[in-house]
Amino acid sequence: MAFIQTCLGFWGHDVAELPSAAYAWAGNHGAMQTPVFGLFVYFLMIPCSSAAFADRLYLDARQKQANAIVSRASLRAYVVSIAAIAFAFAFLLTFLALVLSQLMSLAAFPLVAGQDAFAEFNTPASYEAAVAPAAGVDLLASLAANNRYAFNLLIAFYEALWSGIGALVSVAISLYSKRSRILVLGLPTLLLLVSSNFLPSDVNVMATYLGLSFVWGNGATLFWLIALPVLAMLAAVAAIAAALLTKRDVLL
Repeated sequence: MAFIQTCLGFWGHDVAELPSAAYAWAGNHGAMQTPVFGLFVYFLMIPCSSAAFADRLYLDARQKQANAIVSRASLRAYVVSIAAIAFAFAFLLTFLALVLSQLMSLAAFPLVAGQDAFAEFNTPASYEAAVAPAAGVDLLASLAANNRYAFNLLIAFYEALWSGIGALVSVAISLYSKRSRILVLGLPTLLLLVSSNFLPSDVNVMATYLGLSFVWGNGATLFWLIALPVLAMLAAVAAIAAALLTKRDVLL
């Protein structure tokens, strides 16, 4: 939908005014004024990707299949395999979807923008002039200016990484509560929304990078770009490990 929204926004424009496929990528929703993508990231990305497998333990327990599976393998192997597959499925679903959206942009927009291309939707400024001020602010800004396609691929990887982390959090929740599938799949998204609104700006990678609403030099630092997902993943893994090490009956 974000791709269609972007295409409709430039319907009827001269070819010389079209931004490059890298810049018109659906993920660049701030510049392209396609809020559908932002809604996807904040509300649908984690529950949709997690639904592929992260609620497997919850469903197996509710359907009385978990005990039969554990009888043929250890509980640890069962839980670890669910966590690994849930992470992989969520990561791949999000990453491939974003890569596909970039390929779709290549079919509709030029590979390289002309001098008269729109820097932003309905903003008739030079494409090169729009990205040049960002260069040198930090490493990511320089990458965005010098190789936008590589930058988009990196952001797709980052979005997918958070999808995988969200799936791990869902698995962890399913070890402690079997009350509701909505709780298992929805709580990680609630945590994402709360974090994006209340974390300090220097730490808030959710607002700065996940939503792709870049404010160079005023958002989360590169350190937290790397550190926060690592800490979140370690926390999810620790919660899963704690349920197993404390011999909690995770199948009830």
